[in-house]
Amino acid sequence: MSGLSARVGTGSEGPSLFDSITEMPRIMLEVTGLTALWGSLIAQAPRGESHPVLVLPGFMGGDDSTLMLRRFITRLGYRSIPWLQGTNTGNPEQLEALMYRFYRLYRSHGSELTIIGQSLGGVYAREIAKEFPEAVRVVMTLGSPYRAICSGTTSPLLEQLFHQR
Repeated sequence: MSGLSARVGTGSEGPSLFDSITEMPRIMLEVTGLTALWGSLIAQAPRGESHPVLVLPGFMGGDDSTLMLRRFITRLGYRSIPWLQGTNTGNPEQLEALMYRFYRLYRSHGSELTIIGQSLGGVYAREIAKEFPEAVRVVMTLGSPYRAICSGTTSPLLEQLFHQR
């Protein structure tokens, strides 16, 4: 087994006990850090040109999970657009509805959209870009599972979604 494989593991054993126990304190630390650094991040980030940015949540997330990101985008001068489909369950009908909504947004804004997708939302963002390349300015993915190389590295539901395509 290579050094990287030995450190990372196969992914099938799940999170370590340490990671499970420290998850909530780590989340609280990250939120506290973001709150403390918010002004500095806004001051240092480049300003936008007010073009629309659609933000897509990850699996089992909704617009509440992308609220801080959308606020940040808005503060930089972009037009942040929430996904507005409730919880991202990975349902294929949800992706189809998102495709229709994206095209309507493109037509109503009269310009290309940037799409930012977290995890499964990033997978959706890429699917939208494949379907409507002329309507997409940029796709940004955050933690999207493109490099999962063996079974057990992602949830079984997501594996089923990938195999349907």
